[in-house]
Amino acid sequence: MENRQIGSNIRLNMKYRGLSIRELSESSGLSTSTLSNIINGKETATSKSLIAISKALNIPISRLTEEGPAPVTMRFRTSKSPSAREKAGRELLAGDAARWLRDFRELEAFSGSETKYAFAETYTGLNPETMAKNARKELKLDTESPISDIISLLENARIRIRIRPFGLSETFGSSVGKYDGGPAIFINSDRGITVERQIFTAAHELAHILMEHRAGAETEEEDEKAADEFASFFLMPDHSFKNKILDYCGYSFVDMVIKTKAFFNVSWQTVLKRYAQLNGYAYQDFYDYFIDMYQAKYGRRLSNRDEPFPLRTLPSVSSDRFLKLVRENYENGCISFSKVDLPLSKGESFSPSKPLLSKIR
Repeated sequence: MENRQIGSNIRLNMKYRGLSIRELSESSGLSTSTLSNIINGKETATSKSLIAISKALNIPISRLTEEGPAPVTMRFRTSKSPSAREKAGRELLAGDAARWLRDFRELEAFSGSETKYAFAETYTGLNPETMAKNARKELKLDTESPISDIISLLENARIRIRIRPFGLSETFGSSVGKYDGGPAIFINSDRGITVERQIFTAAHELAHILMEHRAGAETEEEDEKAADEFASFFLMPDHSFKNKILDYCGYSFVDMVIKTKAFFNVSWQTVLKRYAQLNGYAYQDFYDYFIDMYQAKYGRRLSNRDEPFPLRTLPSVSSDRFLKLVRENYENGCISFSKVDLPLSKGESFSPSKPLLSKIR
């Protein structure tokens, strides 16, 4: 391992954690000059120094010393322009995703469970609503029913899914296309990111995978808007959405939105956007009206990230396919127990640099 790579790994993890050299010096017991020399590749880090730095950064020492596979190209779903810390976290996530996907493919190869990707090459140039109809058809979903378990649905389509805390408040999810080691979708389950947002993120990232070579998307903003529209129609088919609005038309506006969101397992904002689109009004007008009416009815004001009557867990999620493959390959003697990192216990924090599976070679 070259000194420059170790220094780069240290610098990236410092940036993600918001640590200065002085702060890392205090927590590691190393002098600022020693740390500066190691980070800038002017000094070779000793084993003792690497152990001290890895403990201070709360990451495995391998994350400082290994190059690992090249980070994959990922699309990130975010609420605003990322901060320097958010960007560093994304870079760590991209490297971790590459390791995870490498391990996933090896586990599939060991068990002989590699299965053909479910979607045909029929999405180039289609509008989001047509894409959503086609995707539901290929997944053998009817045109009316809500999706009760989107995670299992996508896993059965052989899209690799990883749900975990990112440690990033503004990045909701990401995806990797089928020509870059995927297809795979990564969903942020940090506290404060609602289950409804996680469900929408899964559908949004599916759109990015399907649109990988989509013509006409000249800007990233255009692509994001198309993915949002796809997710809305994928989760709430147009005819079914209109029927639900009619079913609940006798209720107050607030209760109509809440009942519709509960039926489709989406957020209140997803319902409002479709309702505004259906009626030809500006979304912001409905947003402000709903906020005021909700406060009048329930005595509290919703923030942009609040969810009235929220889902507590992802509905009917099956066991993680990755962990199933780990168990299957361990039982078949393809990997040793010593090389499998145990899942986190409940409540334990999770760094973007902490793997679920170590090298399985």
